[in-house]
Amino acid sequence: MVSLLLGANGLGWFIGFNYNSLIHQKNMEIDQIKEEISLLREKGKNLSKKDIMTL
Repeated sequence: MVSLLLGANGLGWFIGFNYNSLIHQKNMEIDQIKEEISLLREKGKNLSKKDIMTL
């Protein structure tokens, strides 16, 4: 019984760790896109919603 609970706890920890890694990766992608948008705006480019979605 204890080993079953430990196994379930380990599985929950593993899933949580993977979700945290995915969230961190997506936050880094969002930061990169925001930086690209600000660089394009500095160059005087007007961005449409379609342009932003393609980034």
